[in-house]
Amino acid sequence: MKSFNDIFDKFQCRPIPGCPGRYIIKNSHHLSVKGICGTEAETEEFTSGSVPDPVIVCRFDDGGIISYRKPDGSFVHTLNNNEGFKRKCRDLDIQL
Repeated sequence: MKSFNDIFDKFQCRPIPGCPGRYIIKNSHHLSVKGICGTEAETEEFTSGSVPDPVIVCRFDDGGIISYRKPDGSFVHTLNNNEGFKRKCRDLDIQL
């Protein structure tokens, strides 16, 4: 299983302004969530009234990835520590 630090160390990440504990994973739009987390990773897909795109979630013990699949098949991946992950899931009305 991957962890927040595994992903943070492997990819370039930049903080999301105003969102403590949340980071954009740079230059990863061409990868799926499993391409980032590994094929063994458990993912779930959700829809949210807060965003137009499908949301794919992969949880770690210390946070997780919340990704948005764009209509062209690309992704916007966010890496989140535990607090940022819980807060954003609440914002998106996603219950795990």
